[in-house]
Amino acid sequence: MAVGGWQPPAIIGLCEIENRFVLNQLVYETPFKSYDYRIIHEESPDLRGIDVALLFNPELIKVVNHEAISIHFPWDSTLKTRDILYVKMHVIGTGILHVYINHWPSRYGGELSSEPKRVFVAKQLADRIDALLKEEPNAAIVVLGDLNDSPSNKSVKEVLVEREDPHRSRLIQLMDETDNAKGTHKFNGDWGILDQILVSEVLMDTTSNMVIKGKGKVFYADFLLQKDKKYMGEKPFRTYLGVRYLGGFSDHLPIFVDMQINKAKDRDVTISN
Repeated sequence: MAVGGWQPPAIIGLCEIENRFVLNQLVYETPFKSYDYRIIHEESPDLRGIDVALLFNPELIKVVNHEAISIHFPWDSTLKTRDILYVKMHVIGTGILHVYINHWPSRYGGELSSEPKRVFVAKQLADRIDALLKEEPNAAIVVLGDLNDSPSNKSVKEVLVEREDPHRSRLIQLMDETDNAKGTHKFNGDWGILDQILVSEVLMDTTSNMVIKGKGKVFYADFLLQKDKKYMGEKPFRTYLGVRYLGGFSDHLPIFVDMQINKAKDRDVTISN
């Protein structure tokens, strides 16, 4: 909750959720219960039982509908990964916002050998967004989650962001690798930005009803970090290391972006992952 400052985030995307029981415990049995968050979650076919989910503040968000977008790899029907969670919502009487929560296939087995899986998922998402933009050219879209690739990797930059029209990108990347000194994840001593927020162009238009304020940020809170004895500096304070329980929070740091609602007395809301 610290991400939102005085006002808790209006929307929270979660990328590694085991089941609905865990979500219920989080929302109803922790300090979250003070904020009356509601849950959107669907079980996915991921072999480890990992899902994505979305929490939202019902005072600010009214959900229209949602869909779990399944991923089927054409070259291997046994491959399973997390669904993409799509949520269509109405933001405090202002307009419709389309949100896609992601957790793309991991780099297990090597970045290059696993890349085709992330490229394929990126293409499925890009096709969905193109269909939406064809129907609603000014659709307000937010894509967020653990993409397991950096903003400069093919799956993100060439497949998801770029489109056939050379004068207009499909999405705008809000996570700048130069602005965020560390990153969201540390592997073998190197920080990287695997967790990202991307938005459609209309959300960057200052005359729009909903406007993104600045770029996406990594939440570098002290309680989320611990000393990195092997590689120096700091690293995320994770919950488990293998089967060993460490008592931390996550091996990824949260990211967030602020959005101004111009038709709601200039109220700001936070979107976090």
